[in-house]
Amino acid sequence: RNPRPLDPVDTPSNSPGSPTFAPIPAPSSPSLPTTPTQRYEIIKKDVTERVKTLVNVDLSALFLQEASPQRRALDWIALSDPRNLNPGDPHILERYLAVSFYYSTHGEGWTNRGDWLSGASACAWMGLSCRDVGGGVLRLTEIKLQNNGLKGSLPVEIGAMELLEKLVLGQNDIRGSIPLSFGSLGSLSHAELWGNGLIGGLPTEMGTLASLNSLYLDDNGITGTIPTEIGAMTNLKDFSFYNNALEGTIPAEIANLKSLWRIWAANNKLSGPFPNSLLTVSSLEAVYLDQNDFTGTLPASIQTSWPMLKDLRLNDNRFSGCPSTGLYRMPRLQTLYLDSNQFECVLTSDIYRGPSMRALELFNNKFYGNLPPVPDNNSNLIILAMGNNKFNGQIPPTINKLREIKKLDLSHNFLTGPIPNQLSQCNKMEKLSLNNNALQGNLPTWIGTNSMNQLSSLLLNNNRFSGTVPDQITGLTKVEELTINVNSLRGTVPDKLCQYLSTTLKVLAADCDGVNPQIHCSCCTSCGNDPAFIGN
Repeated sequence: RNPRPLDPVDTPSNSPGSPTFAPIPAPSSPSLPTTPTQRYEIIKKDVTERVKTLVNVDLSALFLQEASPQRRALDWIALSDPRNLNPGDPHILERYLAVSFYYSTHGEGWTNRGDWLSGASACAWMGLSCRDVGGGVLRLTEIKLQNNGLKGSLPVEIGAMELLEKLVLGQNDIRGSIPLSFGSLGSLSHAELWGNGLIGGLPTEMGTLASLNSLYLDDNGITGTIPTEIGAMTNLKDFSFYNNALEGTIPAEIANLKSLWRIWAANNKLSGPFPNSLLTVSSLEAVYLDQNDFTGTLPASIQTSWPMLKDLRLNDNRFSGCPSTGLYRMPRLQTLYLDSNQFECVLTSDIYRGPSMRALELFNNKFYGNLPPVPDNNSNLIILAMGNNKFNGQIPPTINKLREIKKLDLSHNFLTGPIPNQLSQCNKMEKLSLNNNALQGNLPTWIGTNSMNQLSSLLLNNNRFSGTVPDQITGLTKVEELTINVNSLRGTVPDKLCQYLSTTLKVLAADCDGVNPQIHCSCCTSCGNDPAFIGN
């Protein structure tokens, strides 16, 4: 229900002006070194000084550790590189940074190494792109190595890649924390670190990433709180960090992100009241705060604060009270998930009045009273899930006005009366869940006819239906789940239905248990009130 997009939005970076670079220091010696040792020491000093200047990271201690990625990169550049660059060459630092990244992420074990560590320019190595900054000098601008078996950690000096614009490392197994120098990537516009094993907190230094448009940190193990410095990332448009362990509140400074169109914060440990600071970000189109621990009521101003909103997911929190009726009527809202909270009130017909609404999920709350009638508003709802509440009374006959409905879940309530014949006009229905109510009367003969033959799931168990199983039910040629158990039905399940067990039908449940069963069924997968069955 909460898939990540097929491709994260790759917002183009702002067109940079004329870049400025730290001057390339001259070699320590006025002449080329005469021995390998001299050459090694000059390159080490050059790299050490440049990195220290750019990101305030001292590599001296790491260069003393023979197994460190930094030492291995230095050794390769100075002793093994087929390119054999002279000390002072303007490409040495960029080449060193690429090789340090390679060893830091266990390049020897990558799924595809391409021509890394060859004599070609680093800019020609797989996944790397560069830009000519003048005089034939190339600087790294992109690293794209998604889903390539990267392990290890990000190099501490990664921030020295001063012109890096895109960093795409999703779906790997990079561990450790985000280096503090990450905040020095002043040109970075697009960063994907999702689907790794990153831990630790978000560095406050990330607030200096003023060029960043999109940041994907989801599916990691990041902890701590969201730093207030996030408010300085004023160009951020897409911020995704779901499936982590961030806690605390969403900082008020997020109100500064006036270009933000999506925040994806699901499945963390965020808490507190609804983050009102988000309401000042009028550009938001998608807000995912689900699966956290937010409490309190929803502000009525949501409906006026987010005129562009298309997708709002607040499910699996502890919100309470009664959502404003205007929330359902937001003009562009297509998806609204309020399920699995503690909302408690009587609903009105406004829940159907959203002109763009496609999916409305309200299950697992404490809504009560009669199901509101469906107005004459040409509802475009495709999914309506209202199960596990406290609704009573009958299913309104106006349900037939949900002409586009494909999934209707009214299960686990206190509904009474028969299934209205008007429901047969919902001929696009694919999943109908009416189980665990107090519905009564005969099963309609129109189930399985042309008006309702698209059903893949029909759950009618745990009600008070009586009479026999209509033969027309064999018209459900696409059905995968059919449950009529724990009712007062008699007779026989048509044998023709059993033929579907070899094709589509996976679950067929009826009251066929005991010596003298209520229902005779030669092929049921479950009989009676089987607690292991999905429909109970």
